[in-house]
Amino acid sequence: KQWYQRRVAITAGVCAKGLTKKEFFRLPDPFAKIVVDGSGQSYSTKTIKGTLDPKWNDHFELFVDNLDCITIQLWNQRKLKNKNGFAQSAFLGCARIKGQYIFRMRDNGCQRLGLHKLHMDDDEVKGIIVGKSEGVNSLT
Repeated sequence: KQWYQRRVAITAGVCAKGLTKKEFFRLPDPFAKIVVDGSGQSYSTKTIKGTLDPKWNDHFELFVDNLDCITIQLWNQRKLKNKNGFAQSAFLGCARIKGQYIFRMRDNGCQRLGLHKLHMDDDEVKGIIVGKSEGVNSLT
C-alpha cells in the first residue's frame, strides 16, 4: 500500500458552526480530532473554551490515498471521562471525507460538511464543519 500513498499537508482554517448545546448553563469547550481511518494517524486541535462556533488554524501532514477516509470528530473537553476513553456526552459530532475528495479540495475553496453521529446510540448532534481547502497540498 505504501507505494501509492501521497503525503498531504493540510493547513486548515477549520471551524464548526451551530454545535449542539448539551448543558443549560455552560457552553462546550470543543476540540477536533482528525483521524485517517485504519492508519493509526491521529491529530488533535487545541481546545477552544466556551463556544458553539469554534475556529482552529492548525497544520497537519497526513499520508492518504484515494481509498482512505479522513474522519473529523468534535469533542467537548470538559465532558471527557478520563485520559483513556471518551464519555458519550462529550461527543459533539463528526464528518468524513473520502481520500479521493481530499485531492480535489484545493481547487474548490471552502467545504461545508454536515455533522453526524459516530455510533447509532450517540446523543443527537447538529452543526457543520467548514474547512478552507486551499491549504491541501500534495507533498510527494
